[in-house]
Amino acid sequence: MDITESMLKSVTFICLQKIEDGVKKNIPSGTAFIVSIPSKKHLKIVYAYLVTAKHNVEEALKVSDEVVIRINNTDDGTIDYPLPKKIRWFTHPNDITEPTDVAVIPFNILPPYKQHDFDIKAIPIKTFLTKENLNNGDIVVGNDVIVTGLFTHHHGKNKNLPIVRMGNVAMIGTEKVSVGWHNANIDAYLIEARSIGGISGSPVYFREPYFRIDEKNNTFKQQQQIKTYLAGLIHGHWPTSESEIDSIKNKTKNVNMGIAIVIPAFKIFETLMQDELEVIREQSDAEYQTTLKKE
Repeated sequence: MDITESMLKSVTFICLQKIEDGVKKNIPSGTAFIVSIPSKKHLKIVYAYLVTAKHNVEEALKVSDEVVIRINNTDDGTIDYPLPKKIRWFTHPNDITEPTDVAVIPFNILPPYKQHDFDIKAIPIKTFLTKENLNNGDIVVGNDVIVTGLFTHHHGKNKNLPIVRMGNVAMIGTEKVSVGWHNANIDAYLIEARSIGGISGSPVYFREPYFRIDEKNNTFKQQQQIKTYLAGLIHGHWPTSESEIDSIKNKTKNVNMGIAIVIPAFKIFETLMQDELEVIREQSDAEYQTTLKKE
């Protein structure tokens, strides 16, 4: 299975701040990734967002006043990029009544850093798996799955080293999945792929099959183009007796049944397209238009 550069370079690590020998250190403990939305008015403008599981942010803020994102730089090292506790994380618009484990933030690079300092790539929003894709049978149970994210036991000393996990779609159901996080019932896919602490928040990709079944003629038809979709993000593994899913405080306690829970991409899409963020993008478009007129 082909693993593209953007699958690896879109991944960043969320860190917990710990004091070791009197020195504050940022320890990678969760995964986030970058997605992009094109401007509706200007071809040159693309809006970038950092996406992760909401519980990653909740856990990080329990032990620190800020969320620190560890991002690869162009000098083959990393930048620890702090996001202050007061900064606004956007959650799903219906998150209060229907908890959704998604948190996003506009990825505005602030001084002293510049865009070219970071060795990252964004996942275009046009690659998101939609409900229409599912209704059309583009993705079905058994299709290939790719997960890229943090392996806490070997995250990379000098730079982020995301791992790749592979599996298959185990269930695409119409019923919500009951999880220990906030005692919620959530929309989710199930995949056959091991999920451990640290990989929650990771981007998950579903790939179309090489062959489609022609049920009318009872034959297989080879597809000319094979698409890979961003299917969602890892919430955690199937809950057992533990009340927490993939807690970034605890990497070994939860029992892993080999079934991971995926928050669908359409939930990320709805979060990114909520009215408040749409207004912010429109304001940025207007500011850019004003700049063009002055030039």
